[in-house]
Parts: sequence; structure tokens; C-alpha cells
Amino acid sequence: MVNLRQCTISCSTFWGYTKELDLDEYDNNEDIVITIVNSLLEELEKLNLEELVIKLKNLRYNNKYHIHREFGEILLTDDVIYICNH
Repeated sequence: MVNLRQCTISCSTFWGYTKELDLDEYDNNEDIVITIVNSLLEELEKLNLEELVIKLKNLRYNNKYHIHREFGEILLTDDVIYICNH
């Protein structure tokens, strides 16, 4: 059974970037964050948005993105997973 969940970046620059992930393919929050951030990075690179690519790479390098809820809690709800960088 597929366990699809909407994952949305919540930050001033990339707010609203959303992708659905099958949570059955993930074991922890960090893997979700990596997948979403890398997906956004690929999209920005395809569009040649170099300044945004640089900004996202800096945020990623500094481990700014995270999820506030525990992975087990995420699995028990149907809520949107917000990935923030505050």
C-alpha cells in the first residue's frame, strides 16, 4: 500500500515548493528533507536559476532545513509535512 504525503518547503525564499512522497520509502525525517531539497535543486538547475541554486546550496550545506515533528508522529497523521529553515 502506498503512503503518499504532501511535503512542502516553508521558508521565505522557497515557500510553496511541494512534492508528494511515499513515506513507505523513508526511515527518518532527514531522508525526507534530503529528497525534497534535492528535488527543488534539480528543478532550479533545469531552469538555470543560478542565484536561487546558490542560495539553496548554502542553506543545504548549513543543514538549515528540518522537520519539527518526530517521524513516528508523521506516520500516524495525514497532515502536510512542512520542511522549514528558521
